[in-house]
Amino acid sequence: MTIEESITAYQAFSEKVFKKQSNIYPVKAIKAAAGRPWCDANVLEAAIRDLLVNINMDADKMFREDFDPECKV
Repeated sequence: MTIEESITAYQAFSEKVFKKQSNIYPVKAIKAAAGRPWCDANVLEAAIRDLLVNINMDADKMFREDFDPECKV
């Protein structure tokens, strides 16, 4: 992806995942203060899958196949 394509994809992605809902904001702030997530994991997963499909990648492929990396940091 080019930089412009990446920026456009990120903007669309973030709008899906971090959808602004004015009546929900106080609830999100309380959840954040309590250490809970700001977004729904199912929405995040769907957005990631959509992004991968849009850039012609397999949405079900594992990103990390090496389960014993050389670098232990």
